[in-house]
Amino acid sequence: MNEKPELSKAQLARTLNDAGYKHVLVDLSSNSQDLKKNSPVIKGELCFNTLPSGMKVHCTDVIEEQSGKTTSEINECISINFLLKGKVEYSLDNNRFMFSADEKPLAFVSCIGEKQLFTRYFNQGEHIRKLNISVDQNWLLSRCVNEEDLLIATKMFSLKQAVYRWECSQETLELVERLFEYHHNNSLLANLKAEQIASQLFSIYYQQVDLVSSDNAITPTSSCNNNVYEDAYFEKQLEAIIYQPLSLAQISTHLGASISSLQRYFKAKHQLTLKEYIRNQKLEHARRSLVFDKQSIGEVAYIAGYKHASNFSTAFKKYFNVTPAELQSQYN
Repeated sequence: MNEKPELSKAQLARTLNDAGYKHVLVDLSSNSQDLKKNSPVIKGELCFNTLPSGMKVHCTDVIEEQSGKTTSEINECISINFLLKGKVEYSLDNNRFMFSADEKPLAFVSCIGEKQLFTRYFNQGEHIRKLNISVDQNWLLSRCVNEEDLLIATKMFSLKQAVYRWECSQETLELVERLFEYHHNNSLLANLKAEQIASQLFSIYYQQVDLVSSDNAITPTSSCNNNVYEDAYFEKQLEAIIYQPLSLAQISTHLGASISSLQRYFKAKHQLTLKEYIRNQKLEHARRSLVFDKQSIGEVAYIAGYKHASNFSTAFKKYFNVTPAELQSQYN
């Protein structure tokens, strides 16, 4: 793992945002807070890919360098996970679940019937090797070809959340390893084979869920007091007004908190002043627009509030250690 890439707190949040997660928060434990700001949170492979069909594949082979958690919103979906190594802990709203592959690999499936908070916990020194295949509710319902299909699919989303666990057969493990292999190979043939294997794995466990009753769902390991709704309030409210030319006093009025309270919050939560947080969020939005929306540097600079593209490029280079032009060239 020595040559594997490292992701800091900011880079991990950026990766999850790019993968489609909403309102991502990364919190480190009190012991981890003492480490340098850019110290790696995880080391290794953390990659996301959306296949041509719309199925999403997420490969993980990492060592968790620090303890903490990531929290984001999750929409209605079915998420199939193959845990090959390590322990995974996560919560859906206030229900916490834990799975371990210390004895042998396993598969677990989360059926999410309502939008809710997804929190993934990580523990220093843990080596996680896992593959995830997920589809959202609309993807699945749009592929139902008769009333029976629709009834089965609708039933899977009837509960707010349901989690199931199975052992992995040798055939399943071979398919998972092949999908890991094809996921690394960026070619048409590899993508076609990855699509085929992902569909095969999804169909196996979709049928498994169909065959069991909701009474067979895994009981949460614990109920946690999740205050992330409160923690994420200011970030969510700022997201709606981030591009409005507001003073700190106007922002504080909109958020319903004093300027001093906001400054204390963002300093404690993000080690940034409120202005620094807003600036960084605008730069994060700008990076995604340059990469995914293919907007011009001038357009992105203007939207981010920079009168001159040169000033935008300077700020962008300082924050990301790459110029906007260099970034676009990497993705063209």
